[in-house]
Amino acid sequence: MNIKLPEFMFYLQNNKITLKEATAKNFVEILYKNSTPKKIEEFRNQLLSLFKQTNDEYYFILLIQFNMLLAKEKDVLNLEVFEKEIRYIRDRLFRIETWGYFELTTFNNLMFIFPTDTIKLLFKNSEKKMKLFYKNNFYPSLYTSFLINGCYLSFERKNLDLLSIFLAPLKRLAVKSKNVYEQIYYKIFSTLSPICEENVATIDINKIEGLINIFYLLDNNDKAMELKKFFHSVYAQK
Repeated sequence: MNIKLPEFMFYLQNNKITLKEATAKNFVEILYKNSTPKKIEEFRNQLLSLFKQTNDEYYFILLIQFNMLLAKEKDVLNLEVFEKEIRYIRDRLFRIETWGYFELTTFNNLMFIFPTDTIKLLFKNSEKKMKLFYKNNFYPSLYTSFLINGCYLSFERKNLDLLSIFLAPLKRLAVKSKNVYEQIYYKIFSTLSPICEENVATIDINKIEGLINIFYLLDNNDKAMELKKFFHSVYAQK
């Protein structure tokens, strides 16, 4: 038929995205677009209602992710509060032998709930599968997001070994794809890498600020603010 499965599913749904796809889209928009408390609560109730109606773990896991990522976004995340949810996510992922897109996305979004040694152990297989999705036009961002999130987490934990695991493939990706977005992130993370060794003397602050300003020039103020906040948070810990 000369069409790919996602395209076939789109036609099968009368040229409409599926309920799961619509829910995932709302997940991102509500989480990162300064939504009102009312809208946030309505979305929580929607996810819970969909889970009860369908008995599909997808919606329950999405609800857990939403609550934890929202708390992290607001800098109020306390992992002890989510102890049961964390145990549920870990058990769910580890009982599945072959991870698909949803499991990989869950691991990517909630990487911070795993110990560093576990992340290192899971990295090779996860990266291999995400690289396959990177080549697919329908899922290009998962692999890049995985590497960037891993770098962020490495700086939070000040772990140079963990940073090197994520930074090396990010460098290869930036060089090979010539993607400005990936190149900027790689240059920022590599320039800041001495922080993981408690060494900030060699960090070129002007270079970091110049790279962040590129996002302002590209009218991507949200990304610029995100990186600016990250830079000040890790540099202030020197």
